[in-house]
Amino acid sequence: MIFRKIFSPIFFIILGLSLNSCDNKTFGLEEYERTKEKGEAFFDEEKYDSAFYYYNKAQFHCKEAASDSIIYPLLMMSEIQMIYCDFSGSETTLTDALPYVTGKTLEKYRTFIYNSLGLDYLEQKNFEEALTCYNKSFAITTNELSKCIIKNNIAYNYLEQEKYDIAREILDSIKNNSALVSHSEEYARIIDNLGYAYLKEGNKNKAYDYLTESMRIRDSLDEDYERIASLVHLARFYQDSLPSLTVEYAQKAFQAASNVKSPDNQIEALGILVLNTSGTQSKQYFQDYSAIKDSIDLVRQTAKNQFAKIKYDYSLISKDAEIQRTQKIVYLLLVFIVLLSSLYIFFHIKRKNKIKLQIENQKTVYETETRISKKLHDELANDVFQTLSFVQTQDLDKNRESLVSNLDEIYKKTRNISRENNDIATGKDFEADLLGMIANFQDDKVNIIIHKEEANLAQLSNEKQITLYRVIRELLVNMKKYSQASLVVLNFTLDKELKVNYSDNGIGFEKKNEPGGIQNAENRIYGVNGTITFDTMPGKGLKVSIVIPKN
Repeated sequence: MIFRKIFSPIFFIILGLSLNSCDNKTFGLEEYERTKEKGEAFFDEEKYDSAFYYYNKAQFHCKEAASDSIIYPLLMMSEIQMIYCDFSGSETTLTDALPYVTGKTLEKYRTFIYNSLGLDYLEQKNFEEALTCYNKSFAITTNELSKCIIKNNIAYNYLEQEKYDIAREILDSIKNNSALVSHSEEYARIIDNLGYAYLKEGNKNKAYDYLTESMRIRDSLDEDYERIASLVHLARFYQDSLPSLTVEYAQKAFQAASNVKSPDNQIEALGILVLNTSGTQSKQYFQDYSAIKDSIDLVRQTAKNQFAKIKYDYSLISKDAEIQRTQKIVYLLLVFIVLLSSLYIFFHIKRKNKIKLQIENQKTVYETETRISKKLHDELANDVFQTLSFVQTQDLDKNRESLVSNLDEIYKKTRNISRENNDIATGKDFEADLLGMIANFQDDKVNIIIHKEEANLAQLSNEKQITLYRVIRELLVNMKKYSQASLVVLNFTLDKELKVNYSDNGIGFEKKNEPGGIQNAENRIYGVNGTITFDTMPGKGLKVSIVIPKN
């Protein structure tokens, strides 16, 4: 279906004039103006990929100048993304623009942004979010014409959901608004949608009146683009009663769409022609339909990828004009932040483990704290000391890559320690957390297969969920460190008791040489009145059977 869904083009013209320049006194003005003008020129020539490149470049120059002027290139970028049906990309760009809409002078642009976000969500079939954005846009605007346009978009949202009665009531309430008297183009769009709503409700008399009136107004405007929606709706109006008129209106719609180079509307019209003709004629229309659709799909997908790459490349742009002293202060702060984060992680985990003494035996908690302390001492303390010395003694301009590499290594080690000892989600979120943890152990060398059947692990108590999580992790850590396995199978069943069967094709071990993690697993299972048995021999892999009472 074709409906009018966007603001009047005059809104964008006003917007462009209002946000036309950065503060003359701020750095970046000349380059901003040059790149923005190039974007405008390419946009007018419908070379949208080049226009997008220069608008994106302009907003980065403007970040060095006046923040309010960033809004205009961002909105133009989102408009281009809409043209190429990159609605998720347009949504992201509009969201990026929102933080710059500050103060009363810019508040009116929030109306436009929320309305455009509504269009993006609508095209992605997220009707609820679209309605939320439209309502936000409507609540802000004080302009009567804009209110009518937004209400029309809200009605279209309901038409897409086939809630024709709600759409009809909204359109009926605004069709006589005085703001539309001098804007016949907007009035024609509203009554066209109203006529289509009546058609879908089965009231053909009223549908005919509104559809033909809209067609008459649009003919008087002598604009092919405006005619297309009315021609398509009239084609659908006659589809059951006069197929010959359906074909006639669809052909006129296709011609109007061709005149304005609108492939989407060409496809809409050809789709009707394919269904309402036969033989060679229908076959030719279908071939035209397929050729146009394949062509625009390829162009749009290429454009989407290109837009994403342009934004990514420019996100890597950063300033490099800081003096050596400032660099050293920043890097020293980073080192101390990493150090403080490491200390915080240690004491936070230590405090948490004291609380968990009620559900885990004291020996296991002590071993955990000892292991964390050892990791912090062995893996982080020396690295932090060496990095501090490096910052204080070396020329950072020449050795920046080495410093960044050191900081990155400290961060990774700290993050790994945190992930190994973070809180475990319990209750209804437990199962997703457990499966996510298991998935982290799978890589190109190890394949993990899970059979869970209908076992609802949320039925277990929090204590038993935590125990199960820890035991499975101990087994997988042992597998990674010692077993050299390439395949792991986990089977979960839950009836009156939880049964977990673990097996891998690793090298196994002798009972007298079992790893410490296996001992920890035994202690944990016994702590919840469960049983755990091991079946392994060197070179024969490992099989583990776990049984935990459900209640």
